[in-house]
Amino acid sequence: MLLGACTDSGTNVAGMGFGGHRPDNDSVNSHPAHTDASGKAQKGSSSSDGALTPRTPASPQPEHSAPAGLTALGDTNGAPKTERLEAPAQLAVTDIRIAGHDDFDRVVFEMAGNGMPGWYVSYTEQPFYQGSGRTVDMEHLVALNINIDGVVRSDEVAKDLPSPDYAEVAKLESDLGKQLGVVKEFIPGGMHDGRAQYFLGLDMKQPFSVQVLRGPTRLVIDILH
Repeated sequence: MLLGACTDSGTNVAGMGFGGHRPDNDSVNSHPAHTDASGKAQKGSSSSDGALTPRTPASPQPEHSAPAGLTALGDTNGAPKTERLEAPAQLAVTDIRIAGHDDFDRVVFEMAGNGMPGWYVSYTEQPFYQGSGRTVDMEHLVALNINIDGVVRSDEVAKDLPSPDYAEVAKLESDLGKQLGVVKEFIPGGMHDGRAQYFLGLDMKQPFSVQVLRGPTRLVIDILH
């Protein structure tokens, strides 16, 4: 199951539909995490409003564009990355977007609700679903296993809150390979004990970064080509 391209800025796959495009500013009010040489998660510097900001900002761009100069957020490498919940959170994933750029692919999970998410993101060659332990059937050699903590169902946050419509994702399959550099496959892994799980299929491991941006809350994963 594959997702179509966007910038995040990007084409959304939420229940609100694919046709709309809502540009985001993914360069400000961020809460980044990256790893040092030991693999320990690190944070960025504080901005004037108390939010953490990425070292390498990116600017919002029109849909389906990949302009020169747009760069990946944060420090990219192949090490696992994690950020624990700082406080209890109740967030629902309302939108998922994927963008293809000159040097990287960007995956954005937009959330609504209270608090800030925790996460654990790492590569695996033997992906399995949390809870059941069943093996994930993927068409590509490597999976980027994305786990987002503090997540609940959309209706637990607000009535009629949109949620990603995964049935629509397959319709974009034919366009994916033309617009993305390394992300070839997308599989939702479901939710278990407050954790949402997703898998990205790639042909080989590539350096990546993980950031959390605010206004609205978004988990942003950039994967270098």
